Amino acid sequence: MKTQSRSNIVFPLITSVTAIAFTSILSALVLVNTASAESVDNKKPVIDQSIQQDKNIGKKALSQDDVMSRVNVNNADAQMLSDSLKGVGLKKAQAIVEWRVQNGDFVALEQLLEVKGIGEKTLQANRPLMTL
Repeated sequence: MKTQSRSNIVFPLITSVTAIAFTSILSALVLVNTASAESVDNKKPVIDQSIQQDKNIGKKALSQDDVMSRVNVNNADAQMLSDSLKGVGLKKAQAIVEWRVQNGDFVALEQLLEVKGIGEKTLQANRPLMTL
């Protein structure tokens, strides 16, 4: 008789704890998803502006040599970035590659500003040398 009464208490307790845990995990996932969406929304105007700048640069007449000499920041390794970009040594180039590994491909050159050691001057000096 004691065994049956214990199971009558333990089973609902386990069910309640499981439901609370599930609800907590679900709430945390919703919060993370909401925070990620807000983060993307906050960056959208900057990314849109950078994409427009990249399109404007593309409208300027570039020779075949200019196009061929541009380095793709989404594909280049650290050594290639270091060799191709002004003011970017191997350490900064490695930081670019690490950012790309952690965050995925760059969708706008402006995102390079998120890489430690890359500032506005470096971005502007290298904009004609880079492509996505």
